[in-house]
Amino acid sequence: MAEAQEWQHPFVNVFKLCGVEQQDQQKRDAEISGKVAARMDDAIHKRVLRITGAIPAVNYLKLPKSRGFALHGRFCYLQVRFEQPSALFSIHLEAVNADGNTCRISIGNIFKAENIKKKAGCIQFTLKDPPSCWMLLSVDLAAAVAATAAAGTSSSSSSGSMQASPYSHLKGMQLCSTLTVRSAFTSDIRFGLQTLPREMVPCHSLEPSQLAQLWLPAEPVGVPEPPLNKPIRAKLPRSAGRQNAAAHSDAQAATAADQPGATSALPLKAALAAAAAAAATADGTHTLDVELSALTLTSEPSAASTCRTSASRSSRRSSSSHLPAKRSGKTDATSLTALPAVPLLQPEPYMSMHRVNGFTGEYARSVLYCAETDELVYPAGAVVVAMAAGNSSSSSSSTQEAAGAAAVHAAAAVSAAGSSGCSVAVQQQLQEGSMKRPQGSQRFFVGHSAFVCCLALGGQGQLLATGQEGKAALIRVWDFRPGQQQATEKGSTVDDTTMSSNGTCLAVLCAHASCLAALDVSADGRALVAAGCDSQGRQVIALWDISGIRQGGRAQLLVSHVSHHNVRVLRFCPFEPDTFLSAGRDSVRTYRLKGGSLRGLSVRLEPPVNKKGQIVGTATAAVASGPKIFTDLGCEAGSAALQLPTQHVFAATAAGAVFQIDYARRCVVAVYQLHVGAINALTIGEGFAATASDDASLRLWPLDFSAYLLEAQHEAPVTSVALTAGGLGLAAGCEDGLLGLLGVASRRYAALMRSHCGPVACVVPHHKRPEYCTASADGSVRIWDITSHQQLYEFGGGSSGRTCGAPTAAAYNPRAYQLAVGYSSGLLRLFDVATTTLLLEQQQHKGAVTQLLFAPDGSRLLSCGADGKLVACDASRQWSAVKVLLPANIASSSNSTGSSSTGQAQVPDKDTHHVCAAVSADGRLVAVGGSAAAAEAGAGGATISVFAASSLGAVLSIETTAQGFTRLEFSGDSQDLWASTVEASTQDDSSSGGPSCSVLRFCANSGSLLQVLPNPHGAAAVTAFALDPCGALLATGGADHLVKLWAISSRQEVAAAAAQEAQQGRQEQQAAGHVSVLPAYQSFTGHSGAVTGAAFLGNQLLTVGQDGNVAVWNMHSSSKGIRSKRKQHPDLNVTMRSWLERPTAAAGSNSSTAGFATAGVQQARPPSHASARPAVAAGGMMLQELHAAQSDPEVLPSPLFSAQGPYQQHLSLRGPSSNTAAAAPAVPAPVRCSWLLGLNASAHGSLLWLRQRGLVAHPAGTVLVLTDLASHSQRHLQHHSLPISAAAASSDGCLLATAPAGPEPASGCAEVCVWDAATGTLRHVLRQHACGVGLLAFSPDGCWLASVSAGGNGGLLVLWDLQAGEAAAVGKTQKAVCSFAWMPWQPLPTFLTCGGDGLLLWSLAPSFLEQRQLTVPDAAGAAFTAVCSAASSGCLPHSSMAGQSLDPAQQEAQQEAQQEEEAGTAFAADECGTVWQLAVGGGSLLGCVAVAQLPAGEVATQLQWSQPSAALAVATSSGRLLRYNQTTTSSSSSSAPWQQWWAADRVSCVAAGGQQQLPQWQSSGEPLVFDGPVTSLQLEPQQLSEGVAATAAATCWYVDASQQQLAPLLAGHGSSITGLVDAGLDAAPGSDDPAGTGLVASMCEEGWLALWRMGGQQQALPLADFRSEHVVTAVAFLPGHGSCMVGYADGRLALLDLAPAAAAADTADEEPGSSQHSAGNLGAIRWSVARHASPVVSLALHPCQPLVMAASRDGLVSVTNLESSRLVACCQDLTGTITPLHMLAVNTSAAPAAAAHGNSSAGAAASNMAAAAWLDRVLVFSAPWQASSAAVLSSYQCPEVPASLPTSRTSVAFIPGSAKLLLFSSPCLQAAALLLDATTGQPLRELQLPGCPSSSTVSPCGQLLAFGLHDGRVVLVDAAGDASSELGACAAGRVPVAAIAFAAGGKRLLAAAGSIVTVWDA
Repeated sequence: MAEAQEWQHPFVNVFKLCGVEQQDQQKRDAEISGKVAARMDDAIHKRVLRITGAIPAVNYLKLPKSRGFALHGRFCYLQVRFEQPSALFSIHLEAVNADGNTCRISIGNIFKAENIKKKAGCIQFTLKDPPSCWMLLSVDLAAAVAATAAAGTSSSSSSGSMQASPYSHLKGMQLCSTLTVRSAFTSDIRFGLQTLPREMVPCHSLEPSQLAQLWLPAEPVGVPEPPLNKPIRAKLPRSAGRQNAAAHSDAQAATAADQPGATSALPLKAALAAAAAAAATADGTHTLDVELSALTLTSEPSAASTCRTSASRSSRRSSSSHLPAKRSGKTDATSLTALPAVPLLQPEPYMSMHRVNGFTGEYARSVLYCAETDELVYPAGAVVVAMAAGNSSSSSSSTQEAAGAAAVHAAAAVSAAGSSGCSVAVQQQLQEGSMKRPQGSQRFFVGHSAFVCCLALGGQGQLLATGQEGKAALIRVWDFRPGQQQATEKGSTVDDTTMSSNGTCLAVLCAHASCLAALDVSADGRALVAAGCDSQGRQVIALWDISGIRQGGRAQLLVSHVSHHNVRVLRFCPFEPDTFLSAGRDSVRTYRLKGGSLRGLSVRLEPPVNKKGQIVGTATAAVASGPKIFTDLGCEAGSAALQLPTQHVFAATAAGAVFQIDYARRCVVAVYQLHVGAINALTIGEGFAATASDDASLRLWPLDFSAYLLEAQHEAPVTSVALTAGGLGLAAGCEDGLLGLLGVASRRYAALMRSHCGPVACVVPHHKRPEYCTASADGSVRIWDITSHQQLYEFGGGSSGRTCGAPTAAAYNPRAYQLAVGYSSGLLRLFDVATTTLLLEQQQHKGAVTQLLFAPDGSRLLSCGADGKLVACDASRQWSAVKVLLPANIASSSNSTGSSSTGQAQVPDKDTHHVCAAVSADGRLVAVGGSAAAAEAGAGGATISVFAASSLGAVLSIETTAQGFTRLEFSGDSQDLWASTVEASTQDDSSSGGPSCSVLRFCANSGSLLQVLPNPHGAAAVTAFALDPCGALLATGGADHLVKLWAISSRQEVAAAAAQEAQQGRQEQQAAGHVSVLPAYQSFTGHSGAVTGAAFLGNQLLTVGQDGNVAVWNMHSSSKGIRSKRKQHPDLNVTMRSWLERPTAAAGSNSSTAGFATAGVQQARPPSHASARPAVAAGGMMLQELHAAQSDPEVLPSPLFSAQGPYQQHLSLRGPSSNTAAAAPAVPAPVRCSWLLGLNASAHGSLLWLRQRGLVAHPAGTVLVLTDLASHSQRHLQHHSLPISAAAASSDGCLLATAPAGPEPASGCAEVCVWDAATGTLRHVLRQHACGVGLLAFSPDGCWLASVSAGGNGGLLVLWDLQAGEAAAVGKTQKAVCSFAWMPWQPLPTFLTCGGDGLLLWSLAPSFLEQRQLTVPDAAGAAFTAVCSAASSGCLPHSSMAGQSLDPAQQEAQQEAQQEEEAGTAFAADECGTVWQLAVGGGSLLGCVAVAQLPAGEVATQLQWSQPSAALAVATSSGRLLRYNQTTTSSSSSSAPWQQWWAADRVSCVAAGGQQQLPQWQSSGEPLVFDGPVTSLQLEPQQLSEGVAATAAATCWYVDASQQQLAPLLAGHGSSITGLVDAGLDAAPGSDDPAGTGLVASMCEEGWLALWRMGGQQQALPLADFRSEHVVTAVAFLPGHGSCMVGYADGRLALLDLAPAAAAADTADEEPGSSQHSAGNLGAIRWSVARHASPVVSLALHPCQPLVMAASRDGLVSVTNLESSRLVACCQDLTGTITPLHMLAVNTSAAPAAAAHGNSSAGAAASNMAAAAWLDRVLVFSAPWQASSAAVLSSYQCPEVPASLPTSRTSVAFIPGSAKLLLFSSPCLQAAALLLDATTGQPLRELQLPGCPSSSTVSPCGQLLAFGLHDGRVVLVDAAGDASSELGACAAGRVPVAAIAFAAGGKRLLAAAGSIVTVWDA
């Protein structure tokens, strides 16, 4: 069979591949014939295709339409349903074999009675009477093709011309009537109903009986079901663990303790025996009068031991299969004796479970909250965990820390005093729970043998009931009350203290054979009810009396009721005692125990209907009346609910609806649609409800369910929800293993725990950092902190395009903070952990990577594979393979040493050889072991080869008779080598009763066998083991789910045991030279599957298993083997401010430099390193800082450039400080984006006026900016990654909508966002458009939203239902749409569009948008540019009747006439400049009349009509605003002119001389003139007297039509910004100097220079602007002169006077109406001179003299006198270069201080250094202020010039406060910048950036560097340290940052990208 392509793995959705759901037929590669219709299926609530019709050959769906596709998957899965058994149907699949011949596979009931009919080239399967439920029709294409080939071979056997050819690919398929199909898939993976991926599951809420699977020709045998690369549902990878748990459930000991670390599962036979013994003890008889299905057991609580302990035991079993051979030959088996007794493993227990990182989120309603103990209860496999919630939703962080500290101190007191001698008061506090435990601390309930599937709390938080899945459906009842805290040993640390005792099992209940579905405990703790299946498959409800179990009594089974109603959930009713409720499919019932039996009453589920015939609530009729699968129940809570006359019960359904039920009347009162997916959990509080849904959302609702109050979106379906802290928090559990807590008041979400959702393959601790790594079959590799147990990093499969499979191995690099990961596909990846970047990807194995090892010095990486190879990679050669070893029988093989450095070696014939390796701690030796060669080849047992680590040359060969080895490990002193053998059965093992699997101990130097641990886990295999680095302990994990801790005997003890055996005459044992023994050990239970990995880390043991749990065990001994106390993880306490910390200045220093904060927080570096860095004054920087030592990798993390790094925080800003040497100030507020300057002038809806809220909104890049007109403050709404192209506001101002100009990279479509204008929250994200959106418009009532695609070729027009949040209908236009207008007062949504298609009238039909063309006779075929209606004004006022004395009848009649007029009147403008008034009715144009004719070349862009004032506003493309008023001709008719015109005939209306009364329009007043074409217009709807408008020049205006005035509101840049320049802080505060604090100049491509105030509150209008025909290329502000120097692209220089502009601005501030027609104030030009022949690139001012230095692109440098404009000097030394000059910089850092003291010569000397930058180099020279030549001081040349460079210029700048430091960035440096020594040109430090910089700047204090990147991001870098912070992307989106500058003395940072300026503030 041909191998499937990588893109086809793991499966292919054929319907999605062919675009079956596409509305556009051209994009749909499918042929649809006959009656094929799409509908919503009632059973699965998904969109399906129903193919009906009497003739299958005519009614079909064919995929693909023409050409065939090549789908190489072996299996084809069809989701079909045959609704009518008597109807004919057929399915045809066309498969192609390897020879290219086509085989037709036909399935249906139109064939003959034979089940299978084979013939050449065709095979037919007859399905008679298929089931009517949904079916997964699975076809083994390879088997079908083989059967067809076999038939053809038999038919032509005589000639022998037909040969069997294997299956190649699927060519096409055809589905014929009558059937219903959802989708089709192809895959190489064999899926069953329990292992289907999420995309292939028809509906997760279906019962097992409602979904069937049929295999054709037959179910494949021997084909496994491998896990997916990334399992969709956590249930898939855990199935193996649950099966193993069920298999071992009968083997658990019946007397094991119910404590963590103890095996306590009760098998069924042991339970029967215990019950019989109890009955015999009670009444003296030996009869058991209890049925098996109603068995009740009580286990005695264990108060002492929490583990199973064993002293030294002897083993008489033969271990010949594991004995090593002598060097000359192999040794035969000998009998082994026991080692003499050694001291017991003390203390007992030696360790206890401290933490479990695991959550079984696949089960619904699996998270509970206990208010009495403030704990969350949830299952983790077979373990139930109670974790302290910490009241994080209501408490502040300081409160939590205080509570946690109090608990730690109390625990320490208990630890110091001992469990018996501690304070009675402290013990009482701990027992009563008054002292809260720290958030995240856990206690455990261990005893189940299978996964726990349901939980319930009762008895006021004193009882916990848990039930397990599978056939042994046991229920355990626990004492949930936390007991006394204990310290296991005096002197133990707080970490070694058991923070709370674990639960005690009070009873084990068994009344069900399987399928436990639900259970609940009554509030008083007297009763327990559960539902499951009996041995006959019937659903049984069992009710127990458990009132006496807390006093030592037994639970009594009251009744076992067989239910004929489906039960999925049970709840005790709070309204009536002894009553409980059940819910399931189409059933909600109440039960009560009466007369020894359960009496039930069903709730009437018919949905209520109001007087209008509508369903009460928000659900649709299909949901309310269709099939109902109830998933959860909730009752009104609180004492107030019991006092109400009516109590309600709420039932959630799989359709996302909630049924509100009147409990007294047993009927439904309302149905509410709350989610689009199934509701998995529902909880009711006092006045509110919380829901968790499959749509990955958690929502909080009021009980009227009008609108949700709070929502939290997750990455996976939310399966559980619980109210915490009195309703102040919501605990949520997700299917992907996330357990989170949402604070209702704070609206903050905290992830309490993340966990794997698949089997964990390995656990790897870091060698120095307090962290460990786990790799899981769920496709993720995660790094955890050992102290807080929080997830630090997560690495997924990546997007490299290669199928990597699941991670199987991992290893840390000892030299760097790097992680190597191996995958099941053989792929190897190397990650940089701190930056989460992929450093290396290579593949050296053909099978899975089974183990990874680094050499202790990090020089080599060893990878072991399932293909039998071990590959050694060298770090010095970029981790390329230098040697390949074949370990199987390597000593006797001719090629045992592998191959050459090319890495090529001969792979063994068998790919089943397992290879493992170990590296000694001292780095000298490498041990390699594998599987034994084939027995038929004459090979012996497996061999362990020991190599020299440096040369990989063979040093030692240890030959054994073992079948193979699974793991090797050296001891901590590198003297011993430990190995675990492969599980294998031999002939000698018949007496042992099972396979042999041992742990061997060898001498690493001689290879002799020292010790054997035979069968440490009995008959189960050893699946994991780990050695304590101190050599005292050995931890093993087995397939029996146990973790065992063994005491390691020393060499002397082993030798003494051998000598003692020799003295006893055991010559055989003496000859063997080793002992076989089970030393002292303890067993612990904590996993519900095989233990797959173990590792020691500090004083803790880490274990992982197939159940997906990560268990952390605390050691309780301070003896050997326990290391020092662990350190806290550096990434948890190092904030971004601590990265930027500076040592304070010396005492007495005083600095007023303001800027980004770099002090005030204690250093993260230890004190021993802190003194190594000299103190730095706030005003300067020392060069020695750049030569500081490397940061300690054990304390400080790598530079945090990654957005996925842990706890990344932004840099902080602070204002001026008078004394930096004072006490550490409070932490300032973080960096925030405070202002956006500019708007998207070309966007539709570029200016929105929210009249009711006093706001204006405008899009600025990717952000929608809301500006308060009173306070001039801004709010930002951001979701898009591309610039906003359309925006709209609802008529009431409550909703806003935005859409981008193109598809989002994440979703692949243009997302339409609907916002709440009051709160700024995102309500809906609507996805339908494949390209950008050009128009958005709300309906008048705000219930509908229309969106139109952008572009000249037309596109989609989508009508959205905002209540449902989905598309209601979709239309298509051929050409671009220019304008949109809703038609009000229509029964169905109706609207007009205009554009290249002319005028189109749209109306909503039942399932589509109906489109009609409206043709204006005089404008036939013309394009229209604008359209409006009464709804376009924003609301529909009826104020024309105000003040009139009309009776109600007249008022109603006039209002109806007005509504009729508004419903049928519209205005449109065509491309010829004509404005038309239209009368629309009945779907057609009834009449039209010309309103105005604009001058030639001028068209209308915006229209707005006011019916009350009979006025029309017209905005034009030339920037004019005209107003027209309506007048009518005289008439004798008493009827209104509007009514007569409405009823007029169309011909007479259009005719110029018609006798009918036509409306006449006259121009009113003078037009208002703007600065460009009007792109947006919004006037108040009453009189059109005032409003706002936006123009293409990026200016927003206030329009006062009554006064004929215009005033600018805000101004932006009409083109891209090219530069930003800060004026600095040269003027004294309070002076009249306009060039003072906070003045910034911006330059753009259109030649506009604008000056903005940034010192105080940001201004929306420029202080002054200068317009020129030539582009401004350089600006420099003169200190204290109110002037600025400007350089132009034509080489001119000009000096501008800012005083007139400042005076005009002050006048405008006092008289706002004075600025009427300008967005800024023009300044005066003092002088202008043409100085250069090419564009000026830089300007620099002399700090002490009135001189300006200008540099142009050709390299010419000129010096001009500012007062006289004469040329002082001209330097041509930099000319003559091929590449243009980019920038010139002059060092002026020390000049102001020198000038202040009157030392002008010192200032001149300080400023006598300049730097010029080209593309690939920088040149430092003496500044030619008075000379015509420049002396070169130093230079730097880039190493290379890449072939492709980004379009950005080089930048250079001197660091303020330093005379030598120079910042240089160039495209040639790629993603880096350099700090150079200006005197020598040598790089002092390389700054690594996350992208290529496009601009850079330096803060005034010289401590921070800011870089703008090509992808739009802005990064801050510490000039002296390694810290950096990413401020995020600019508002313009993913466009290069063209300019960046600090402003206001460093308190603000400005970045310009595109035409938008983003401002960050402190």
